[in-house]
This record gives sequence, C-alpha cells and structure tokens, in this order.
Amino acid sequence: MIFPHKKCLFPALNGISFLNYAATSPLLKQSADKMNAVVNQGCEPLSMHFNTWLSLIESARKNVAETIGANSDEIAFTTSTSTALSLIANAIKWQNGDIIVFPADEFPSNRFVWENLKSKGVESHPIIPEPGVEFYEQLLTADLSRVRLVSFSSISYLDGRENDVKKIVALCHKKNILVAVDAIQSVGAMPVNVHAWGCDFLACGGQKWLLGPVGTGFLYIKSALLNHLYVTLVGWASHKNAGNHEDPFLEFVDGARRFEPGLLDVAAIAGLSQSIEILKSFGWENIFDAISNNKQNLVRNLANLGFDPITNGLPHAKSGIVTISFSDDNKFKKIVEECAKQKIILTQRNRQLRISAHAFTQKNELDSIVDLLYRYRKNNNPSIKKDLMTCYPIKNKKSNDDLKWQRALITGASSGLGEAIAGILAQRGCNLLLVGRNNSKLAVLANRLQQSYQIIVEVAIIDLANTLEIEKWIAEKQHNLSNIDVIINNAAMAEAGVFVESDVKQTRGLFEANYFMPILITRELLPFMIARKNGAILNIVTTGARCALPLFSSYAAAKGALWAWSESLGRELHGTGINVTTFLPPPMETAMQHRLGRKALAYYKIESLKKKNTSPILVAERAITALANKQPYYIPFLKKLEIALNVIFPKVLDRKISHRWRGI
Repeated sequence: MIFPHKKCLFPALNGISFLNYAATSPLLKQSADKMNAVVNQGCEPLSMHFNTWLSLIESARKNVAETIGANSDEIAFTTSTSTALSLIANAIKWQNGDIIVFPADEFPSNRFVWENLKSKGVESHPIIPEPGVEFYEQLLTADLSRVRLVSFSSISYLDGRENDVKKIVALCHKKNILVAVDAIQSVGAMPVNVHAWGCDFLACGGQKWLLGPVGTGFLYIKSALLNHLYVTLVGWASHKNAGNHEDPFLEFVDGARRFEPGLLDVAAIAGLSQSIEILKSFGWENIFDAISNNKQNLVRNLANLGFDPITNGLPHAKSGIVTISFSDDNKFKKIVEECAKQKIILTQRNRQLRISAHAFTQKNELDSIVDLLYRYRKNNNPSIKKDLMTCYPIKNKKSNDDLKWQRALITGASSGLGEAIAGILAQRGCNLLLVGRNNSKLAVLANRLQQSYQIIVEVAIIDLANTLEIEKWIAEKQHNLSNIDVIINNAAMAEAGVFVESDVKQTRGLFEANYFMPILITRELLPFMIARKNGAILNIVTTGARCALPLFSSYAAAKGALWAWSESLGRELHGTGINVTTFLPPPMETAMQHRLGRKALAYYKIESLKKKNTSPILVAERAITALANKQPYYIPFLKKLEIALNVIFPKVLDRKISHRWRGI
C-alpha cells in the first residue's frame, strides 16, 4: 500500500520528522477542516443545525464502535481516556474490602483513579513488573481472592510491551473479576476487538494513533453490565426520552449513552470521526501492517547500532512504540539537543528515547533518527559498551571516592532528585534503603535497581510529615539502621500559597517533613557513624532558605531551619570522620516544580517562570561528587550572587521581584 505524502495529510509537518504518535498526534488537515465547518455552524442558532449535529455524533459513535469491534449502543463519548477510566471507577458499586489490581508502572491515570477509591473502602494493589515476565503470568501466581477489578493497558506507554488481553480476561472471568483495558496505545495502531477480547470496559482517547483532536475520548461498556452500574453523570441527555423536559421521572436511555449527560463537543467528535473515516479508507490492515513494518525496520537498524530497543518488554510486542535507553546523561542531553536542532520530535524522559512511527511516517523521517544515533555511536566508538544500555544498564565499578560507602538511606527517593541519587549510588555498588510514602513507585525503583546493579535495595513506607510514625519506625528498625554510612536528606514537602490563607496544620506538616524528619533520622544514625569514624550526610536545601520569595514563606522557613542546622552540624562534626554537605541544587525539571509553578502563575508574571532547568541526573551527580569530595557546601554561582544580593542590597532584589509579583 502506497500512502499519500504527509504534506497532503499534515501540511504543518513540512521539514519536521514527527516520531511521536504515542504522545499526541498532529490533527489531519481534513479533520481540522471538518471541525472548522462545525464551529462555523455554531454561529447560527442551534435549531438550524441541531439534527445535523446529532447525526454527526451518532455517525461518529458508529465509526468508533466499528473500529473496536463493538456495538454502537456500547459506546459513550468522553473527553479523554482519563475521564473514561474515572467513569468506570465511579460506576461500579463497590463493597468494602474490594481490591483493584494493576501494573505498578501504568500511566498515572490508570493508577490514580483506583487509588482515589480508598475512601470507599477499596484497596489498590499495584503489581511490580518483572523484566521479561508477562502481566498474565504474574496474575497466575497472585492472590486474587478479594480482587473485584483488574485494570491494565493493552500496550504500555513506556516501552510498547504488549499484554495478552484475551488470556487475562479469561483468567479473571473464571474468578468473577471485572476487567478494564486502557487501549489508547492500541486503537488505530493494531487490531482491537472488544467482543473477541471479552473485556468488560475499554477506555481510549482519539488524539494518538487515531489522529483525532485533543478532547476526544470514548468508553466501551459491555451491554450485560449496564443495569448493574451506577450512572455518575446524569442530565437531560441521559433520559430515554431526551428532549421531553416535562417527563417527571428518570428513565435511562438504552445503552452507554446514559453516561453522556448533555450535548457533547460536536466539533471535536466530528473531527475524530473524520480521522477514523480517512484511516478506514486506506484499509485498517494496511495501516496496521505499515506501523508494524516501520517498527521492525527501526528495531533492526537500531540493533545494528548496538541498541536493544525493547526496554523491560517482551520481544513479540506488536505496538508502534520503540524505546531505547542511555547510561550517560551528558551524552543523552546532547542527543536530545541534536533532535531539537534537526526538528526530530519524539518523547524523551529518564534518559530514554521513545520513538513511535505511524503508517504515514516516511523513510526519511526514520532515517533521521537512525543517522543521528549512528553519528553518536561513531563518535563514541571507544566506549560504546559503556555509553549504550541494552535491555538493562551495566553495573559500573565503584569509584575510589566512595568505596567506603556500603549502605545509604535516601528519603524522598520515588522521583526527581532522590530517584536520580539512588540510581547513581546504585551504579557505584552502594546498597540502598529508600524511605518515602509512595509504595508502588519505590517498589518499582527498588526492583529496577536490584535487577540492574545486583545490589540490595530495601523500601520503608513512611509518612515523612508524621513525627510519631517516624519515631515508631526508628524504634522498630533500629537494628537495621546501625550500618547506614550515608544519609541523604532529600525529601521535601512544598506548597505555594498566600500566608494569610495558609493552614497552620499544613505549615506544621511542612516543618515536620522538611526539618524535623531529617533531624530525627540523623540523630538516630549519627552515633553509629561516630563510633566507626566514617560517614557522610547530604542535606538538600533551597535558595528560598536564604532568599525567600512571596508565596513560599512556610517552605522557605522550614528549609532555612534545615540549612542552619546542617551548617552547624557540619562544623560540630569536624575531625570525627563524618562530613556534612549542605547542597543547594539549581532549578530542576521535576513534578514538584511543575505543580508549584502552575499555582505561581496566578501570582507571578508568566515570563518569570521561564528558567533553564537542569536534569535531576546531572544535579545528582554534582551532589554525590560534592559529598564524596567532602565539600561543606555546594551552591551554584548564580545562586551565590542572588543570596549575596539579598543580604547586601535587598532593595535591589525587592524591586526585581516586584516587577514580576502580581500581588494578592
């Protein structure tokens, strides 16, 4: 099958190698034109085109149903996959003690939605993926006695590994367990037939492999379940006689339409329907074959360069996703920069490149990334085995500076800087004790580090803002803490908010997590270090501790206390063999920064948030180097200037801040 040149379908992609269909696809021109036509109809009174719009919606419903092998009355439109999953979560009539099982490395929407049911007495049990082991095989050996629902992605967004939906459904249904499938990485990329699969629910969005607009999603519900579900969103359109506004009683419309409470986003749904019709016109088998061929060619070419493109996956995966990993952050950063220069668009995260090509992806687009990686390989040929990771990273030898480090305790290790520090210490052969609240993320990290570096990794699940919980843990595990020789006080709790609106309880929690928690842990472990005359303590602080900005008063105060304590402790321990490093990281790309940044947008001019951020892995390397070199402080040069300016010329900094601060 010869597909049309992408200029016809995606005119905006001229000069761009787009290899990111597993993220959000550009909209097909014909679909955009269809949406514009519907929007223009909106300039007229609704009565002039109401029936036309209803026809568009039902035509789209039929197209969606046919695409996944369902009946039209089994489809409800939503705004996204996440919305569809939330509808499932709230539609099931749960009983106290019910359990939901899902892979621990699922996309957040397919984890958070189940964890949010805790208040209803529902337990979420994430299963940590094992390299090379199918989710189905893990379910075979799991205790499913109280499990009410199993939820998983048919194709993993991380690495494209494929789950055998039919086998999982058969296993679950034997035990009367419901099955929900997140199919956003499957629909449009490979054959999907919900009736053949037998699943109870399927959630999907239209903005990836279906080439539809953002804001389009749909939910499949098996017909036999409809009358056993609670309809969470109800409106005039949920009624059997929608439009008869005088009907005194609620009677649900037949089928899944009852989950659509009002008039839908007709333009977006029309755009999705148009995209499906265009894809269908080329023949679905031709689309699927082209995606598969593009993947196999890419896998083969990358393998020739020394890459193993299946990350934590199974070799038979049929999806359009290819993921490769790197062990060197600096070289990875250069590749990402080169991709940006050459206008190669793909997903990059955690030293991994995720490449996803569609049927319409052209050979020169795939060649662009292969050629770039070939130059990378050629330039680094002397150390190719160290720079390229295959399925799992190669364990590095210990460096001379940290041979004495045998076991490290890291707080806040589930993401960001803490996770990066854990990875670097693991590379150097240091056993780890990871402390934090996120059980599933810490478990996944622990499993990965143990598999990759053959070290011992333990996990302690503790609410670091709860002093009593920390004290209890210390008392119970004292014997297991005596051989810790590195303490990484990294965990941080931060909130952005105006002080007059602050909650005293929340402020106290900030001090517990950011100040008292490091003190409690260090106080318990320090005597053992002093007795051995060997140990290292890394305390992570922030610029706000010495130069506080509006909106962050409580966080700055707590970190200010930590900084003062760290500074004093380092001087107090001089000559004991224990070194203390107070580390101030540069701005980093982390989830917490994004969360706080979104809140700050309401109070700061937007340009004040445009900062060049440093990768957490690079920052972690600096932190461990500073600790190994026994540096009492690490403060980036520009941060030193900022702090000095605040002390010597505070009014200058006040004026600078006032230009960006909107006020309260």
